[in-house]
Amino acid sequence: MKIISFSQAKDQTHFAKLFSELPQTVRKDPYRVGLLPAEAWLGFLRHGIPVDSDFFLAEHEGKTLGRVGVSRSQNRPDAGYVGFFEVDLGADFESVGLALLTAAENWLKAKGARKIHGPVNLNTWFAYRFRLASPDPLSFAWEPINPPEYPELFEKSGFTVDMNYHSQGWEKPEAAEQLLKAMAPAFDKAKAAGFEFKLISGSEIKPEDMQQIYEISIHSFQDNYLYEPITFEMFQRLYYPLLKRGELILSTMISDAHGKNVAFMFSFLEKDSIVMKTTAVLPEARGKGLSNAVLYFMIQAAMARGIFKIIHPLIQSGNLSGEHGKKSTHDWRHEYVLYAKTIG
Repeated sequence: MKIISFSQAKDQTHFAKLFSELPQTVRKDPYRVGLLPAEAWLGFLRHGIPVDSDFFLAEHEGKTLGRVGVSRSQNRPDAGYVGFFEVDLGADFESVGLALLTAAENWLKAKGARKIHGPVNLNTWFAYRFRLASPDPLSFAWEPINPPEYPELFEKSGFTVDMNYHSQGWEKPEAAEQLLKAMAPAFDKAKAAGFEFKLISGSEIKPEDMQQIYEISIHSFQDNYLYEPITFEMFQRLYYPLLKRGELILSTMISDAHGKNVAFMFSFLEKDSIVMKTTAVLPEARGKGLSNAVLYFMIQAAMARGIFKIIHPLIQSGNLSGEHGKKSTHDWRHEYVLYAKTIG
């Protein structure tokens, strides 16, 4: 078996093709939900990434058996990320997976890193985390989807749990009504303080609006775990196509008493459920109950349209936003994990 790096590949175009096509080749049902097309993966290798990174393939007798990507943290020179992880779950998948993770670890060691976080595709602006095995057959395109062998391979390679996350859903109308009742005081308080809530749709978002969304995002998320800076150009390339999706309904912009936009919640329709994807609040507007207030506003708007199923996705365990789940008993819950490994 050979481990080949993108940086040292004799034919980088061929390497990029193999790297980008591998998930479609090796993934089996039921782990193909939300699988990105090859063209999406090609973008990471074609357009150049403004971070120190490399990519690896495992090959044996002309067959590509696995891949991994690795990058250095821009905020912490002694840390890095390993992601883009895929292996063919054939007879020797364990040795392939461990060899790829070793290659990533050695690359980071040579760069002076002492700690690895994974799975993280470059940084947490992109996909990260593994979903843990669950008897629940539900899968969604917006969540991590992976065979259970992937987190097992990380653990065999010496990674330990760094952070836990979860998603939860409410299926019954009475659950939505219970959540609405619990959030009403926060909404009333916000309105009394002069905050205004306005529904926005993907079709209304223009390229020039992205600068303001970008500013709110980077200032809102800069204290998040493993936050990394992102350029406006990269942010727009990543999120503008997503925000223009037609199913981006019931998203909400919040302005203060002076008319300044200080927070937003982006949500979208997934089958017959509303997914409360992202809430961002500027530091100056925190502590005023806006996360609960916008939840009330959004649920009320959803119910008026006959939508009663609600999903609160990808919550960091212990995060304040996770308190929403305590307001009503959820009908399902998915759990995810982020790993870390000390190497120095």
